[in-house]
Amino acid sequence: MAGGTRLLLGLVAVAPAVLALTAISMGGQPIAYLLGIVAMLWATILLLCFVALLFRNERLDGVGRKTWMLAFLFAAPIALPMYWKRHVWSAETDRVVHA
Repeated sequence: MAGGTRLLLGLVAVAPAVLALTAISMGGQPIAYLLGIVAMLWATILLLCFVALLFRNERLDGVGRKTWMLAFLFAAPIALPMYWKRHVWSAETDRVVHA
């Protein structure tokens, strides 16, 4: 995955939490409900993308995949950026082979 794509994925992974916090801070205004719905849809799409990345990750065994899957399902706003930082952003530096 190219560096720009990895960075964009990281920014997008944080966006649902930011949208949800913005919606909560706006109170009962109609735009707050719209932001909440957008945050939920965005988080669902991101969850599917990160699950696909999870199953393509060759560095994780079965237990690691199950652990991340549970974290995605129960703590997505925290787990998605953590997975991005640990397995997507740093993936290129882990593949460097020194001859």
